Amino acid sequence: LSKAEFLNTTKPLYLSISDSSYSFITEYSESLFQVDSTSNILSKKILDSDIIKTINNKDTLYHRNIDGFFFGSESYELVNTIKINSNSELKKLLNTTDSKAEASLVFKNKNENDIILKRNPLKNNSEYVVLDLNTEGGDISYSGFVKNSDSLSMQSIFKNTIPQEFQLANIIPKEIEGFTRIAFNDYSIFSENISKLNTTEKDSTSEILNLSNEIALIKTKFGEAIALNTLDENLLKETVSEELNISTETFKDVSIFKFENDSIFKNRFSPLFSYENASLGFVYENFAVFSNDVKTLQHIISQKVNNQTLATSEKF
Repeated sequence: LSKAEFLNTTKPLYLSISDSSYSFITEYSESLFQVDSTSNILSKKILDSDIIKTINNKDTLYHRNIDGFFFGSESYELVNTIKINSNSELKKLLNTTDSKAEASLVFKNKNENDIILKRNPLKNNSEYVVLDLNTEGGDISYSGFVKNSDSLSMQSIFKNTIPQEFQLANIIPKEIEGFTRIAFNDYSIFSENISKLNTTEKDSTSEILNLSNEIALIKTKFGEAIALNTLDENLLKETVSEELNISTETFKDVSIFKFENDSIFKNRFSPLFSYENASLGFVYENFAVFSNDVKTLQHIISQKVNNQTLATSEKF
C-alpha cells in the first residue's frame, strides 16, 4: 500500500492481488495525485501510450485512466494489457461489504491459499470469502461469509438447521486465546449433514450431544476444552448423572467428574475440529464442559464464577 500513498482520494481504493501481481483501482479525478513542493515524485507519459510512469522515492507505479477509473500496478505489462471485463458475481459480492468497515476482503479460497478461514480439505473446490475488517487498539476483528455452490462444501453442514443465539459466550472465559463454535437447532440433522463430509466410523452418540444446540472447541492459556450448551438444564443433569462417573474433586463448589465416553469428540465434528480424550467434565447451569486437563476446567469454572466470561467483554 505504500506504493499508492501519494494518491489523494476519498473514494474506495481497491487492491487486487493475483498470483505475484497486484493493482490499485479507484475513481479518477484531477486531484488524485497528492504532490507538493516536498514530494519526491516524478511522472512522465510513456511514448505512444496512455500509460504514465510515476516514481515515488524508489517505488515505480505504471497507471492509466480507463473510463474514469485509475488503474495502477508495478507491472507495465499488466497495465498495458488490462481490458474491461464485467464480472457480475464479483460486483454482487462487493456490494455486500460494509461501507463503514476499515477494510474489506473478497478472495477465492483455494487449496494453496488458506487466508484466515480454513477450506474443506475433503473436496477440491474453490470458494469466495467476503470479510469486513475493523481494528481497535491492537486487535483486529472480522466478520463475513463464504459463498460456495458445491453441494459438499463446508456450508452444507448447516443445511436445514437454524442459527442459534450465542449462549456459550456465558461460559467461555473472557481472556480466551481462540475458539471454534458451531450451532444447530437439531443435532440429528447436523450430524447427518456432517457425516457426508466425514465418513470416519464413529462410536455411538452420547445423549448429551442430542440435548445440545451449541458446541465449541475453546483454547485457553492452560489447554483446550469442549463446551456444550443445552436447552434443558434438568435433562442435562439427568443425562450427566448417567454418563459421568464418580466425582474426582470439587472446585469452587462445582463437581468435576470422570467422563468414560471420552472419545465422542474425536471424529464426530471433523473437519471443523477434533478433540481426543475428553476424560473429565463438569456441569454448570445449562452448560457441560469437557477436557483432559483439570487445570483447564478449573480455569473455566473460576472465570465463570467471577463473571469473567466472553459475554462480559467489551469486544463481544
